[in-house]
Amino acid sequence: FTPCSCVFHNFIIYMLCYLIHYISFVFLLSLPRHQYFFFFFFFQAEDGIRDAQESRGLGDVYKRQVSTQSTGKYIADMPLFCCVCLEENQQALITNCSGDRSVANGPGCKCYGCCASVETRSAIVIPEDSFVLVENLDTAERRAEHGQTKLWLGPMDRLHPPGTVSVSKCPNLSKDQYMVVTDMKGIKRNEVGEQLFRPGPFDSMSSVKNCYNLAQNEFLRIKDQNGKLRIERGEARIIPDPLETVLVENSWSINHANGKPEKRMVDVQQAINIDEHHAVLVRNEDVGTLEQYTDQGLFVPGPYQQILEIQEKIVLQEFERMAYKDETGKLIFISGDSEMRNFFIPPFCEKVTQDWSIDLRKEHAQTRSIWKFDVRPSYMQYEFQCRTVDNVELVVDVSLYWSIIDIEKMIMSTADAPGDVCTHARSKIIQSVSNKSLMEFLTDFNEIIRKGAGVDPQPDSVESFEHREVREAAIEDTRKATVALEAAQREFSEAEQSGDLDVKSAALAQLSVARSHLKTAARQQSIAERAHDPFYGSRGVDLISVEVLQFSCSNPETDVTLQEIIKETADRLKKEEFQKGENVVAMKKMEGDIELERKNKELIEIKKSHLIIESKIEGQAEAQKIKSYIEELTGQDPDSLKIGQGEAVDMFTMLRKMDTIKMLSEGKSSMYITPDDVNLSIGHLYPSQEGAANHTSRRK
Repeated sequence: FTPCSCVFHNFIIYMLCYLIHYISFVFLLSLPRHQYFFFFFFFQAEDGIRDAQESRGLGDVYKRQVSTQSTGKYIADMPLFCCVCLEENQQALITNCSGDRSVANGPGCKCYGCCASVETRSAIVIPEDSFVLVENLDTAERRAEHGQTKLWLGPMDRLHPPGTVSVSKCPNLSKDQYMVVTDMKGIKRNEVGEQLFRPGPFDSMSSVKNCYNLAQNEFLRIKDQNGKLRIERGEARIIPDPLETVLVENSWSINHANGKPEKRMVDVQQAINIDEHHAVLVRNEDVGTLEQYTDQGLFVPGPYQQILEIQEKIVLQEFERMAYKDETGKLIFISGDSEMRNFFIPPFCEKVTQDWSIDLRKEHAQTRSIWKFDVRPSYMQYEFQCRTVDNVELVVDVSLYWSIIDIEKMIMSTADAPGDVCTHARSKIIQSVSNKSLMEFLTDFNEIIRKGAGVDPQPDSVESFEHREVREAAIEDTRKATVALEAAQREFSEAEQSGDLDVKSAALAQLSVARSHLKTAARQQSIAERAHDPFYGSRGVDLISVEVLQFSCSNPETDVTLQEIIKETADRLKKEEFQKGENVVAMKKMEGDIELERKNKELIEIKKSHLIIESKIEGQAEAQKIKSYIEELTGQDPDSLKIGQGEAVDMFTMLRKMDTIKMLSEGKSSMYITPDDVNLSIGHLYPSQEGAANHTSRRK
């Protein structure tokens, strides 16, 4: 509305505006609850709402008001009224032009001067497990509002920290949880579950932490605010004080997958099970000493003890040897066939380890750390190059069969025993092969390699001074070891008689060491007596045998020729073996035939002897028949009756003829005889004299 310049008219217009404002306000109250903003503007114009000059808007009116003031005309004040409608849980923050603040809570409408600013905000609904921090801008006070409630902020209130738009959850601590709370004075305290913790306005909370539920084999190392350490072990439920720190350390534990000890960063550390095969090496950090614990049981270190190592018991078999260096640097040698073959490495001691070459050419390109030495003979493969007298370069691959005979000599003389053995054998073999041609090498390469390596002593060689010294030293060592063994046996016998267990145990250990020394010395003497090259014995090893696995020429063209020679040689050997095989087969066949004929001869002789015996028995049977016949006819004793030889033969012939006639008569054969062939008289036993004479003449 734009009133005119007349005072009476202005009064009438103002009254009408107030009446309209009241009617509008009542009308708004009857409407649904939504926000409506009504702005009523009252202006004083120069000449009323209609002028000779057309108005171009509110800015033009202001300009004309200014120009009117400059002309000295009367201008009235411009009043401004606004209204805001609020829903439930809404609040209006009204700031007037002088900076004073007021609030209006919904639901409803609120009128305010239009020169004031208004800000609507929601009421804060706080659940039971939540809270908000409220800060008063006028007094700088801070308070905590906890649920379950609806919070209406005051005119000078705001949420803390600034920018917060939602409520915060109260920490809900379970029975195995706790948290550290710091108040406004910097004092820390523990809040332990089970509870719903409602923080104060100046409380600073840490993250929720779990309590330490320790098993029987677990422990914690805790440092307090003064730097003092203590150990807490299970079974217990541990909650550190607010100013205490649980140390996270690189702790030892047993990996149950492979049974090996390993280190890892943990706060809850495991106690160490000390048993028959495990011990613990501990550093006392307060005094700097080392201790070894071997008492079986569950070991938990002290506050100032650090576990350096979980030691495994060294168990040597009878064919194993080792050495370790004590705190003074002295080497202690242990044999697997002695009583002291199961032990723990003492503190400040270190196992003697050697790096042995395991590559094919023994050039130390690949190594393996060895601290437990096997004295059993073993094979190792070695490849090297050599050259014959006719300048043919060969690549030879050999297998060396060797063993350790004296661990002390080996450790004191060399750091790579396989490398030394192969290098020395190579130099000797190169020297031996250099005196042979290729064909000579192909003919007898194994014998050349063995003699060159010093495995087979040459009968016409003269014993060197060095070899003689080694052999004499081995004999002297055997004698000393025998004397030491006899002394140890006497001491052991005396200790058994005394009955002192400590003395007996020491004497038994000394006796075992003496036996081991005697065995080693006897073996060294045996090797020294048969060995040709003293190099190996001086380093405590023995080269037993060398065998050629394969060889080839380094030059491809020469290698082709060599392969052809080898092929021809192989074919020749194959043919020789084939011919030898055929000859053997023929000889076996001939031997079989000879044996067969010999057996046939024996068979014929046996058959003849059987026929003779059979005929004799048959003749005796026929003679017995005749005797019985004569006895019946004559009534005389047959033995007293004497018959001449001719009569006996004629009688035998007649009986055979009768057998023949009987056989012919029983068969289907036909026999034709003339009267002259048969001169028999029926009723007479013997043939007639005429027939006998004819028969005799025919035989003649």
